[in-house]
Amino acid sequence: MIAGLHPHWLWRVLLVTVGASSYFAAAVVVGIRQVRYVGIPRDQQRRLRKLTIVPYLTSILLASVAGLLNPLGIKLLWESALPATAGGQSGLLWLQYYIPRGTEPKRSPGKLTRSYVWIGGAAVLGVVYIAVLGRGITLHR
Repeated sequence: MIAGLHPHWLWRVLLVTVGASSYFAAAVVVGIRQVRYVGIPRDQQRRLRKLTIVPYLTSILLASVAGLLNPLGIKLLWESALPATAGGQSGLLWLQYYIPRGTEPKRSPGKLTRSYVWIGGAAVLGVVYIAVLGRGITLHR
C-alpha cells in the first residue's frame, strides 16, 4: 500500500498510529453502545464481562476449528490464525475499562432473553465460515 511513498518509515508510523487509534476508538464506541442499548450500568462489571468474554472465546474457537481444516497445516494455525484472532478481538476484553464515567443506560436494565433465531443464524454462518474459509480460498485463473 505504501510502496514507493517516501519517507517509508513515516508512512509506517502513520499507519500504525491511525490503526491503533481507530481500533481504540471503535472499542470505546462499542462499550458505550453496549451500556446504552443493553441497559447495563457501569457498576455491573460482572455482567459486562460476561457479555464480552463469550464472544471473544467464541471467535477464538471458530478460528481454531477453521484453522484445523487448513491444507497448509496446523503450524499456520498456531503462528497466524490464533494470534491474529486473539489480538484482533482483544478489545472485547478491555473495552469495559474505557467506557466514560458519565455513560448511562437509555433503557432499564432487564433480563436479556435468548433468540433462537439469532443463535441458529449464527450457527449456520459459523459452519459456512469453517467449511469455506477453513480450507482456504484459492484465487487463480
